[in-house]
Amino acid sequence: MNRRLRVRRLVRTAYVRLLQMVEHLPDQARKTAASLPQEIADMPLVRLSIGMMHTGIGEGLAARESLAVLLQEEPGYAPAYYEMARAEMVFGNHLAARDMLSQLEAFDEGEQLLAMAAADPLLESFLNETSPHAIK
Repeated sequence: MNRRLRVRRLVRTAYVRLLQMVEHLPDQARKTAASLPQEIADMPLVRLSIGMMHTGIGEGLAARESLAVLLQEEPGYAPAYYEMARAEMVFGNHLAARDMLSQLEAFDEGEQLLAMAAADPLLESFLNETSPHAIK
């Protein structure tokens, strides 16, 4: 692997970890996300982490915006559908969340992500309210 690619992965991982660390400090989380260099913020894993961070601090609209861009740019990126379902649940938008989760079935890793959803505090109550076939 060339040096530039290794450095890029290291930088991406560092920013993702930084976003995870400040998630429990809403003001700092917002500042951190806003201060990211655009080249870094546009990386799919970083954009996903920004969406996750916004969902985690209860900012569903900001999460939706970040994840919508990610889904448009990377429609085959299954974790983005899972995170968008979580963002929709911040608003109590069960129909949109169900739509996002149903799209996971088209992906190889969809079954794993649906299993994660069953244990996710934001999604588990929604999943328990519906029949096992409601997502399908």
